[in-house]
Amino acid sequence: MIDEKYSIAGAVVVVGALIVVAACGPDFTPAWRVDKYRILAVKANPVTLKEDETATLSVLDHAPDGVDATYSWSWCPLRTSASNKFECPFDALQRALEEADGEPAPSLDPEQFDLGSGPTAGLEYPGTQEQILGLCRAIQQAVAEAGQGSPIASLLPTVNCDRGFDVTVRLEVQTDTYGDRVVSKELTLFTGSDQVNENPRLTNLSIRVKRPGDIPKVVDRLDWVDSRETPREDQWYTMPVDEPTPVIPGIPFEMLAEVNPDSVETWRPPAPAGSDRETLPPEREILTFSWYVVAGDIDRANSIFREDLNTLDVAGGNTWNVSRPVGSPCPPPEQGESEEVSRRCDRPIWALVRDGRLGLDWVEREVRILDQQTGD
Repeated sequence: MIDEKYSIAGAVVVVGALIVVAACGPDFTPAWRVDKYRILAVKANPVTLKEDETATLSVLDHAPDGVDATYSWSWCPLRTSASNKFECPFDALQRALEEADGEPAPSLDPEQFDLGSGPTAGLEYPGTQEQILGLCRAIQQAVAEAGQGSPIASLLPTVNCDRGFDVTVRLEVQTDTYGDRVVSKELTLFTGSDQVNENPRLTNLSIRVKRPGDIPKVVDRLDWVDSRETPREDQWYTMPVDEPTPVIPGIPFEMLAEVNPDSVETWRPPAPAGSDRETLPPEREILTFSWYVVAGDIDRANSIFREDLNTLDVAGGNTWNVSRPVGSPCPPPEQGESEEVSRRCDRPIWALVRDGRLGLDWVEREVRILDQQTGD
């Protein structure tokens, strides 16, 4: 599952597991290196969907040159499981609703959950707020009456329907080279809660030379690098969206994923079961940063922002040790192109941020890896 609700402990376990596995042997490809078709994330905007709104669903994926991908989107009013490729158990849910006491069960037509094809899709708020709240409670009642042995018992979407109704989006991608990929993404249908989550916002990806002693080596070759006299805090360069940023292999660069601080929300976490109150005291969201590259190595794949431990700039920073991609990465020049073109490689880099409450955002930029000797 691409997106899940992160706790502090859970995020630390993920980071620790990546470190342990990465040390297992030289043949292991770290999770942050994208060397084949990969789905990196699925986003819903907004992540809390209100009546009369439509959520835009988008996928961050990477397809190597020559790989064609086709997309198929759908959604389900239950949590789903990777064990059956996130298929929605419509039949089991319909039987449970019909067998439960209470209001007549709504009829579920699988076709109404189809969201079409394409790299993006739209999910309209499926009814009125009152209808969705009623459906949520009906599913809770059906699950409770069906018992632990029911096939939908472990897929209860929401503990408290008044806080929102979590539903699951399923994306299936078919590729002609790497087979099929299936992932899921949760978002919340608003049911009246006074706490509405929004996606964090990554605004820019910035870069600077990590070691001041390397600046004289590159200042004449990289036009975005300022001279040694420039104050360190002013050496950040905002990578443009529409053109690659030139870099030189063998030189480590600092990267900074910049989050709009106003998008880091303060919220009230639900209190543990058995507590005499519904929510805990307000706290600022915890963010988890993730990085992916095609070429080179990064110092850390994941990092965590927690207000009492660090800052957004510390959590959103990383070091990228740029290298030329393995195995003759630059194609030979096309007819009429100069030899210098063949020495250049354009490669993507991605930074993602998750807020632990189903919200996420990403930024993608390209670098042009120049020839180590000549650069031009």
